[in-house]
Amino acid sequence: MESISFLIPVYNTDKMLLKSCFGSVLECFRGGDEIIVVDDGSGSELTINTLRELVESHPQQVKIIHQKNCGQFPARWKALSLAINEYVMFVDSDDELNPKGIRDVRQSLSVFKPDLLTFDMSLADTDSNKEIECRRSFGLKSGAIPTQELYDAFFTKKIHDGLVGKIFKKTVLNHVDSNIPSTMRLGEDRVMYCRMLPFVKTIVNVPSCGYIYKLNALSTTRNFKASFIDDYIYMYEQDIKVINILCPKLLPDYQLTRAPTFDIVLFTYLAARSKQGFEMIRSNIMKSSLYSAVKYKRKKHRYGFRNGLIVSLFIAGSYYPLHWALSFKKKRKQANAVETKESLK
Repeated sequence: MESISFLIPVYNTDKMLLKSCFGSVLECFRGGDEIIVVDDGSGSELTINTLRELVESHPQQVKIIHQKNCGQFPARWKALSLAINEYVMFVDSDDELNPKGIRDVRQSLSVFKPDLLTFDMSLADTDSNKEIECRRSFGLKSGAIPTQELYDAFFTKKIHDGLVGKIFKKTVLNHVDSNIPSTMRLGEDRVMYCRMLPFVKTIVNVPSCGYIYKLNALSTTRNFKASFIDDYIYMYEQDIKVINILCPKLLPDYQLTRAPTFDIVLFTYLAARSKQGFEMIRSNIMKSSLYSAVKYKRKKHRYGFRNGLIVSLFIAGSYYPLHWALSFKKKRKQANAVETKESLK
C-alpha cells in the first residue's frame, strides 16, 4: 500500500469539528503515513489547546507547525513543503474522511500509481452531520481516464475544482507555480488545480466516497465580499491561459457555460467603479465571451444572444444605482472621518 501525507491547515476551527476531523484521519492512518498540521495563526485558545491535546495524544503520527496568519493557501503549501511521502491529500480542518472510501482509494493508488486520483465526495450539514448529496465520480468513468477527458470535465464545470477529495503525487505539485495574489481569499484551489493540469499524465477515478465536505454557513464561499470580484477575474484569466495551452477546442464551450458568470461580475464591477468603465463595456460588449459563444456555436445562437442581451440590460440598469451607492458610501466615510477629527480636537 502507498503511504499518504495528510495535510491539514487550521485556523480557529471549532473544537468538536477539529476533533471529528482528526478522528476520521487517524482512522484512515496506516504505517508510513503522516499527518502534517499547519496552525495558521489561530487566535482561539480553545483551538490551540485542542491541537496541543491531539499532538500529545498521537506524537508519532502528527506533526504541527505554527505560523502567523497568511491564509489557507499558504498554510497548505507550507504543509506540502514538509511532506515526505510520494502522495499527499489536502484535508480541511472542519471536514472528515470516510475510512471505507479511503481503503478503496488506497487499493487503486497501489495498482495504478497515478499522478492524480479523484474520488466521490459527500456533502453534509455541519450541525446535523446528515448527508445532503453525494457527488458520484463527477461524471467520470471508473479507473484510468484520458487526460483530455479530465480537461473537458474540469473546464465545462462537470467536476468540482477544489483540492480536497483528491490525492496528488507530490512531484506534480512541486512543478506548479504557487505565486498568487497575496490578497486572494476565494478560488485559490481552482487556480492551483488549473496550473497543475499541464503536468498530469496519468489520472484515475475511484467511484467510492472518501471525503465528507461539511457545509459551513461561516465559510468563505458562503460570505461574499466585494474583494472577491478581483479573485473571480483572476480565476477567469488563469482558466483562459491554460485552456489555450491544453485544449483550445474547448474554449467556445467554456465561454458558453462558465464565462457568462465572470462577465456579469466583471462588467458590473467596472461599471460601478467608473463612468469610463461603463463606456468601455458598452463599446466592447460584442467582443465579450458571450458574443464569441454565438460566433463559434451557431446551434446555440439563441442561448448566447439571450445571455448577451441579459448582461447588456443588467449593466445598463445597474450602473447608476451601484455608482450612486459606492459614491454615497465614500462620502459617508469621509464625513465620519471629519467628525472623528473634530471630536478629537
